[in-house]
Amino acid sequence: MDTAKEIYKGVAAKWGIKQPPVFFASKGWFDRFLARRKIKNIKISEEAASADLDSARQYPEQLRHVIEDRQYTPDQIFNMDETNFYWKSMPCRTFISSRSAHVRGRNAIKERFTLLLAMNASGSCRLKPTVVHRAKCPRAYRGQDINKLNVHWLSSAKGYVSAKLGLDWLKNCFIPEVEEYCKRNNIRFNILLVLDNAPGHSRLLANVHPNVRVELLPPNTTSLIQPLDQEVISVVKAAFSRRQFRMMRAATEDATVLQKLVESESENEEEELVGDNESECHVLQYWKSFSVKAAVDLIVSCWNDVTPATINHAWHNLLKGMPEDRKVKVAGEPQTVAAEVEAAALEARHVPGSGFAETTDDDILEMLRPDSPSAQEMLNEDALCDEASPDENEETAGVEKKGLPISEIKKLLEYGLQIRHILE
Repeated sequence: MDTAKEIYKGVAAKWGIKQPPVFFASKGWFDRFLARRKIKNIKISEEAASADLDSARQYPEQLRHVIEDRQYTPDQIFNMDETNFYWKSMPCRTFISSRSAHVRGRNAIKERFTLLLAMNASGSCRLKPTVVHRAKCPRAYRGQDINKLNVHWLSSAKGYVSAKLGLDWLKNCFIPEVEEYCKRNNIRFNILLVLDNAPGHSRLLANVHPNVRVELLPPNTTSLIQPLDQEVISVVKAAFSRRQFRMMRAATEDATVLQKLVESESENEEEELVGDNESECHVLQYWKSFSVKAAVDLIVSCWNDVTPATINHAWHNLLKGMPEDRKVKVAGEPQTVAAEVEAAALEARHVPGSGFAETTDDDILEMLRPDSPSAQEMLNEDALCDEASPDENEETAGVEKKGLPISEIKKLLEYGLQIRHILE
């Protein structure tokens, strides 16, 4: 209900209504709103989506028949999932978060991209990460061939995965890389790719290649049976935070570390932010100089450090019906989100500056759940897209500007009709 109230206030402000009528959101109002607009299902986030337990129990058996019919091995079964990645996010209690709130509102869209990860069931193949960014070539990558990075770099108007971009990823990223993996390991190129039912995963994906079968998971089963959602993505995010805090502390202890980052990575943002002492100034300088390139390099390192045992364990719920002679059991204990979160919180508490010493595990967990942006962030993002500065236009040069997707137009109409109903 809080999000509905935020949207109400934001839309009223955009329309110039200085004193809008009081809006009392309630569960009854929300239920009637869903019924009026015929909204049957809303995917809130990876963790918070309402799980369909019956479908999650039944689907592994359906998938088992597909696996047996096509004779897939764990080396040939892949999963891909995407997640929003806010690469400059800091714990909410820290002085950086409190002092940069107004600035981060203006720059949140530039500090987010969509991260796509893909892996097979045996743990023997993890594909190069894919980054979907608003910019076709950000300033941090100037002078570099965007096609020869340590990630696949794709761009869209708002940094999200559309159906067209999903097709591009399958044709130009997934298939070539998996073909090379199969050839290198003498594996027959006969691939099963399991995806969730996100809007960017069109059914047209099934017709791209005769040797690549695409299976879409039932709605609302992601949190229960999608392998990458079984702690893998969260492990990568928590490891990213842990290493970022460690690098931040190192920058305050060794001036050469900070100077190297400033010289090679700085995007020259948030210049008005200052610290109360020398240590806070160093922390702020590190944070301001931390670019998208530095973030991507750190993500790649964290992804490569996910162990085969962790990947293999993540498939347990989905492949529990797989014949025993086709299962692969990788030795070793899987990494856990709890351990990575605890380590990240410990590193954060050693960063100098107000608020870092109070960082808790819950603060880190909150940083791992940015998939459902606040209403204000959505409004800010719309404003940024409409009012891009010259530098931002240069940064996003080459990204084709298109109209709003039908789903977004529907949402705007729903919000507008509800506001009108309330005002009447």
